[in-house]
Amino acid sequence: MSVGGTGTGSLKPWIWLAGVSLVLGMLLFVGARSPSSLKHLIGTWFPEVAWVDAETLSGWMNREPSERPVILDVRTKEEFDVSHLGGALRTDPDHPDIAALNLRAESTVVVYCSVGARSAAIVDELVAAGFAKVYNLEGGIFDWANGGRPIFRDGEPTDQVHPYGEPWGLYLKSELRAPLGN
Repeated sequence: MSVGGTGTGSLKPWIWLAGVSLVLGMLLFVGARSPSSLKHLIGTWFPEVAWVDAETLSGWMNREPSERPVILDVRTKEEFDVSHLGGALRTDPDHPDIAALNLRAESTVVVYCSVGARSAAIVDELVAAGFAKVYNLEGGIFDWANGGRPIFRDGEPTDQVHPYGEPWGLYLKSELRAPLGN
């Protein structure tokens, strides 16, 4: 059974993203630069979101193919093209087309973005659309890559991650930051 829908609740996704981006951006400049402080902040806006850490997800990805979760990247195409988790599907973070993903309601789905804010909003949408086993990747692709886990570009391993923007790149090890515009 597939579950569709692109409902966003009572607020448009761009309103959530603008508010979350503004507050998270301010925190970058006042010293709240740890992934745990981001998770706590994001959790205040999305208290019902379930989280999975990178170590647990890595274990899930090593299961038999039929038991692996669906990995959903909700960053921009530009970010995705620089690198992404192996086997990840992508949907637009501003206009997610959940129905086009052809996901089954019983699937385990792990959603990620750069640090976990945009993905938390999409996790909320998936839960509202009827998915029960949906998780937000704690720390996003930044924490995943910072931990030395594999990322891919055009099917090949890479060591570059799109930093999303100047202040956000501070969450990413400097040697992993791709130049902006790539």
